[in-house]
Amino acid sequence: DWQVPLAHANQLVALAQRRGTKRVFNVAIIPGVNHLLAAASTGEVSEYATLEDLNVSGKVSTAITGWLSRTLVAR
Repeated sequence: DWQVPLAHANQLVALAQRRGTKRVFNVAIIPGVNHLLAAASTGEVSEYATLEDLNVSGKVSTAITGWLSRTLVAR
């Protein structure tokens, strides 16, 4: 994804930490995925029209379900 630089995520986490929030933040870097969360080669907007599979990438689904499992502890 070239639309949102990783530095932006890091800056948001740093800002939240400076504000004293007690929340835990995770930044996931998932290679080969674009801003639409679909598998892509370049991540460029110009590539969108050529993508054959617009489904959410399995890598993204795995990252999200892993985060949910770690974050939402059974009560």
